[in-house]
Amino acid sequence: MEILYASDRRRQTVDKLRAERTAALAEIESVGEATLSLDETVTRLLARLGDEAERAQDRVLAFARPSLVPEVPAINAGFLLWVDGAVFEKQLRARLKPLLPNTAMPQADRTKKLGSLRARLSDLEEAEEREICRLEAQGLAVERRVDNELASVLRVWNSIDATAA
Repeated sequence: MEILYASDRRRQTVDKLRAERTAALAEIESVGEATLSLDETVTRLLARLGDEAERAQDRVLAFARPSLVPEVPAINAGFLLWVDGAVFEKQLRARLKPLLPNTAMPQADRTKKLGSLRARLSDLEEAEEREICRLEAQGLAVERRVDNELASVLRVWNSIDATAA
């Protein structure tokens, strides 16, 4: 069996599929790590701080019970949110505005986009494996990537077995 190296024109399709796969992986990473918008960031933070604000209220109200010797409430984001949520949010937005974009892909859309990118990645890996199998059938060997998704490889092999049967 003749080994096809990267410079061999007979493996152009494999090389092209691998380049597309690399681009898809980069896009997956980019989409997954992209900064959220100012509004979505503030909304996420305020939702997370909601429990802290409730705890701050409980800690402050402990001073209303003379039988207790309550702890002094921590002055943290939850406490400040409880004291005056509107002012806290306004200040938070003012501090974050220069650091975050006004618009960005919403988290809900990101999930859909990542799903379609992962499906594209799987399709590319299957196409690469089909091309490698085609070349092997011609007596040519192409080194497989060690990071191939096993499920993609097995789907191709199963489809080849089913066709041959």
